[in-house]
Amino acid sequence: MLVVCPFRRAVPMDPRHAVRRLLALLFLVTGPVRAEDKLDFRTHFFFKHLIGEWITEGELKGTDGNVVKLKEEWKAEVLGDDTFVIEGTRELNGQPENYKWTVTRNASTGLFEAAHRASDNNPDTQRFEINFSEAEMKMEWTGFLGGGDSKAVLVDTFAGTDRDVFESDVKLTNESGATTLSGVLKSKRVKKQ
Repeated sequence: MLVVCPFRRAVPMDPRHAVRRLLALLFLVTGPVRAEDKLDFRTHFFFKHLIGEWITEGELKGTDGNVVKLKEEWKAEVLGDDTFVIEGTRELNGQPENYKWTVTRNASTGLFEAAHRASDNNPDTQRFEINFSEAEMKMEWTGFLGGGDSKAVLVDTFAGTDRDVFESDVKLTNESGATTLSGVLKSKRVKKQ
């Protein structure tokens, strides 16, 4: 095999080195192929702690002085081999609605994606991308709203070693990037008696 470098003359290359370089190039293009590429939400470092029943409470404050009081009761479970579902009821300023998050992993990109349906009366879903930090025990959900530059970012963080409580930092921004609504919600696991 000959390797041609634009600044050098053609030089013979040992076929073993050519195969190694080809494999290295293939690794860079496609990424590593590993057994853990098959996801089990039950053993994922973050999702495994969400399985069960939860209550979430908090307030979101708008830049206009508006305050949204939120209370949720929800359950997270694994469905099939590749779907994580969070489903529950929320009250926004006393108005109840059902909601559902459906989390999957895109097999072609390896990224986690979530579809959020805000209520039974609204069949539309909002798509979110999810990123993680295992070192910080954080999960960040980002969704672009209304097909524009407005977005919602939710950052869930388990503090310390307690996996029965986590906080969600919520921030909504408009097209110009200005915050329109933000706040911190606290979720607590419902303990069975």
